Amino acid sequence: LMLQLWNNEGMVLTKELQQLRMQSCKS
Repeated sequence: LMLQLWNNEGMVLTKELQQLRMQSCKS
Protein backbone atom coordinates (compact mmCIF):
# COMPACT_ATOMS: atom_id res chain seq x y z
CA LEU A 1 0.00 0.00 0.00
CA MET A 2 2.77 2.43 0.94
CA LEU A 3 4.69 1.50 -2.20
CA GLN A 4 1.65 2.23 -4.36
CA LEU A 5 1.20 5.61 -2.67
CA TRP A 6 4.89 6.43 -3.21
CA ASN A 7 4.53 5.39 -6.84
CA ASN A 8 1.62 7.81 -7.31
CA GLU A 9 3.65 10.63 -5.72
CA GLY A 10 6.53 9.82 -8.07
CA MET A 11 4.24 9.98 -11.11
CA VAL A 12 2.96 13.41 -10.04
CA LEU A 13 6.51 14.68 -9.53
CA THR A 14 7.49 13.34 -12.95
CA LYS A 15 4.57 15.14 -14.62
CA GLU A 16 5.49 18.40 -12.85
CA LEU A 17 9.12 18.05 -13.95
CA GLN A 18 8.04 17.44 -17.56
CA GLN A 19 5.86 20.59 -17.48
CA LEU A 20 8.78 22.63 -16.09
CA ARG A 21 11.02 21.32 -18.89
CA MET A 22 8.45 22.27 -21.54
CA GLN A 23 8.09 25.77 -20.05
CA SER A 24 11.87 26.27 -19.98
CA CYS A 25 12.13 25.10 -23.60
CA LYS A 26 9.45 27.58 -24.71
CA SER A 27 11.22 30.50 -23.03
